[in-house]
Amino acid sequence: MNVLSLYDGISCGMVALERAGISDTQRYKCIGNGWTVDVIAHIFKNL
Repeated sequence: MNVLSLYDGISCGMVALERAGISDTQRYKCIGNGWTVDVIAHIFKNL
């Protein structure tokens, strides 16, 4: 499954997919702020 997340912020879409049990996905993100990249990298080490 491919997932496109526009203005995802701190990856709430990723959290929702994991909680729904959907783990086999390709995720593409568009992030508007530079500091959110650091926050997401801290929370999700696999990105």
